[in-house]
Amino acid sequence: MRFYYVTDMHLDTRIARALQGIPLNEHTETAERIILSYCAQLLSGNSYTKDDILLLGGDVSPWRNINQKFYRLIAENFPGHIIAILGNHEVWNYMDLTTEPWIESLSDLIQNHLDVRNDEEVLKAPADFQILHNEIAYLDSDDNVMNRIDPKDMTPVELQNTLQYSKFIVLGGIGFSGCNKSFNALKGIYRNTIRTTEEDRELSDQFNQLYEKLTQSITDKPIIVLSHNPMSDWNPDPAHKNNCWYVSGHTHENVIDEKNHFYADNQIGYHGKDFHLKYFDLPEK
Repeated sequence: MRFYYVTDMHLDTRIARALQGIPLNEHTETAERIILSYCAQLLSGNSYTKDDILLLGGDVSPWRNINQKFYRLIAENFPGHIIAILGNHEVWNYMDLTTEPWIESLSDLIQNHLDVRNDEEVLKAPADFQILHNEIAYLDSDDNVMNRIDPKDMTPVELQNTLQYSKFIVLGGIGFSGCNKSFNALKGIYRNTIRTTEEDRELSDQFNQLYEKLTQSITDKPIIVLSHNPMSDWNPDPAHKNNCWYVSGHTHENVIDEKNHFYADNQIGYHGKDFHLKYFDLPEK
């Protein structure tokens, strides 16, 4: 199985720079052309199949309508399975192409972005598409369409029974930064949505608990852990597990450790010019 991945595209910054200060909401057609151009660059250079998986690791933009257009275009042009997560920029308190913040709760902001998975244009596209937040996407051996589950209240036995025939398993979520003592909510990385280290730690604990439950329940299958923040931000003991592959972003420092299955080496960032996908292969069992 081939997993393509990319994180931290920050399309809003790129669009704003191209428009040279003109308000984004006054030039939505121009913004769409820019998004289309970046999508074409991202998918160029590879030949994809319906069995390929594309992992989108967050920080597309804070605005749902930019992200929605991006997801539509990617889903129309990638034939396989697409799994996206949110980043810290997606939970900034901005809801649309406007200069005014819409102050909402964290749960409302997250749900606003997750609702894109029910978008009609995305649903009718060739790709099999999911956005995850503290959820699991998996594909059973006899299926062509992914399933999505919330593992929070599932027992280890329920997880084992549900995932016993899966071809791949992806746990996805922001992860948050509760274990990072220097770059966390106090630095404003979530804007007004998360302001205290206590909130940050609680959110990281939630994701880490799901990770520990899943990895203790499933030891004989490969698990992809797709988190926007690196594992060291949300796990107090960030040692790799042999059956896990870790894909993350957020730091804008591209690093890779193939021996321990850490892939954080395709973070485009604010100024990166090389828009393309990287990939790793998993053996099929």
